[in-house]
Order: sequence, then C-alpha cells, then structure tokens
Amino acid sequence: MRQAKGTGDCMYKYIYILIFMLILGITAYYIIQKEVKTTINYFPIDETTSFQNAETTLDILQTKKEDEMTINWHIQSETEKPLYLRQDISLLYENGKFKGALSKWEENTKNIETQKTFTQNDHQHYQTISFHHGEIHEGKKDIKSIQTMSSDERYIVAHDDEFITFKQPKNDKMQQWKEKLDHLTNERVTAHWEELFNYYDIQQNDYYLIPITKLYAYNEQPLPSFTMNESQKIIGQLWEGLYKNYLLPITQMEEDHKAHYIPIVLLRKDKTHLLVLFELNGKKQKLKQKI
Repeated sequence: MRQAKGTGDCMYKYIYILIFMLILGITAYYIIQKEVKTTINYFPIDETTSFQNAETTLDILQTKKEDEMTINWHIQSETEKPLYLRQDISLLYENGKFKGALSKWEENTKNIETQKTFTQNDHQHYQTISFHHGEIHEGKKDIKSIQTMSSDERYIVAHDDEFITFKQPKNDKMQQWKEKLDHLTNERVTAHWEELFNYYDIQQNDYYLIPITKLYAYNEQPLPSFTMNESQKIIGQLWEGLYKNYLLPITQMEEDHKAHYIPIVLLRKDKTHLLVLFELNGKKQKLKQKI
C-alpha cells in the first residue's frame, strides 16, 4: 500500500524539527559551558590550598627607535597543584585612563601566564592590578576557591633625549617627575569621580573610597571595619561582578569606545553594601553589591 503523500511530508517535517532542536540544544550547551568557564565565580575560600606565586610586572624594553620605549605587561601565577579551573585577569591604566585588559583561563592546570607588549613615547604613569583565581572541585557540590591580587606601577619620563623609568624615585629630580605625573593622574580621575558622585547624588562621607588600582592594599590586610575573612569574601565577589559587568563589556567594544577613567569602589561605612562607579562608552555605570 502506498503511503499518503501528506503523511510522508509530515514525517519529514518532524524529523527536520527534531534535528534542528538537537543542533540548537548542542549549540546552547557549548555556549553555556563556555560562559561558565570564562566567568569568575566566587566560592568559599579553601584554606588548605594556596598560590605558590602570583605577580604582575611592567618591564621596560629597549627598541630600535630612540624616541620610543617598549613596555611588556606580564601576569603570571602558580598554585600548589593543578586546579579544576584557573583564571587570571589584569587591568592597566595610563595617567588614570584605561589602557588595556588581559584575561586568560585554563582547566586542570596550576600555571597561568599571559602578556602584552606596547610602545609609548611620552611622560606616563602606568598602574596595573591583577586578580588571580582558582576553582577547586572536590565533588559535585563541594566547590571552593582561592584568590589573590598583584599589582605594579611604573613612571616613564622623556628627558634630555632619553627615557628614565622608575617605580620609586631615587633622587630629587625623579621625585619632582613623580609628583607632576601623580598630580596629572589625580586631577583627571578626581574630577571624573566628582561628576559620578554628583550624578548619582552620593554623599562621600558615607563611604570609604577605594580606586580599583588600590585594591591590592587589601591583599594582606582587611577592608576598613571588616575582618580578614569578611574582606576576602567581599573582594572575591567584587571581582566576580567586575569581570561580568566591566571587563567583559570592554572586550566586546570597538577600540574607540573603550576610553574611560579608573573606576572607584565605594564601601558603605554602615557595612550594608558597596558601589562601583565608572563611565563606559559615554554611559555612567553604577554596580551595587550587598554585603
């Protein structure tokens, strides 16, 4: 008996739909898996595991051009043993303005290393801060993490047909250059932060103000009015939010839309929440994290 044409067509349609749904499901699965892997997630701190080392460096290299310097921005970290997931992220600012971001993740490893090289030919003050993170899976539900921060900064001055670079001034002349570059950076970022405070009607006296480039100061000491354990949790969750709402959007932007100043963290003195303020692509942003 010959099958009715309409019935056969209907069966083919169902098969096509099933194949399409299968492909869609597989694609969605891999997208979700990638999103999970490339997102920093805070979990309770594992006190039994730690970083062997973690560092961020700005190395000055000579170039063939006399009027140009090359800077190698390098981040590296190593844990005691391979972890389920390792991630390092780093932010770099030049005279208070965004210069670049680095991000790298790997599974089942204890080492992470990445770097970027760029040139400059003028007076600059570079500040960089990195967050190093490891995810530890002892079971399906028992997930913990470890974290630490590292930072570096460098002053570069063009003087008498040569470049002078330093982290800390070694003489009066270097001290004068440092003060000039610090004044330039502080003047820029402070004016910008004041705009953000006014825009969001924020009373500064209600908060502790911490530029994200200064978060490294709380690597080994607690945040104001918090214990060390509380501080670790706050900082871990802060970087989780910064990664999702600040770093990732930057990486997806056109180069000419990335310009902005150092974000500032506002830690509420009543210990209820913190805010992160910045402006990205011409739009003022306010992130809020409950404590």
